[in-house]
Amino acid sequence: MVLHADGGLMGSKPYCASGKYIDRMSDHCRHCRFDPKKATGDRACPLNSLYWRFLERHAETLSANPRMKLIYGSLTRMSDEKRSAMREQAQAFLDALPRSSAWRDAAHEQRRHHLAGYASEPVPHEPTHPEDTP
Repeated sequence: MVLHADGGLMGSKPYCASGKYIDRMSDHCRHCRFDPKKATGDRACPLNSLYWRFLERHAETLSANPRMKLIYGSLTRMSDEKRSAMREQAQAFLDALPRSSAWRDAAHEQRRHHLAGYASEPVPHEPTHPEDTP
């Protein structure tokens, strides 16, 4: 999901994967407490619900991509109940993550540096701490 942060400039489709796909293509899930075949429930792999959440949130942009047609067809055929349960599962996982303003500041700074590489003019530095102010 992160590899599509540039809006598709470097890749023709986002490289995002569900837990089910990761399990099929690797052995990373072998000792995990989560079940990569489940999208909801106590033992469901969080990557499954997060995957579908990402696709739903970015459907307006991504569904127009011909390489995404098959996966958006699958999403469209899912029942409203299943989609709602996966949304709730993903949100519960995200809500349980710790929040930190230091992490947010670091992410903002990293984004600023990344965008500066694409900008025709330098991106101005936005002070995030009092000691950064001239």
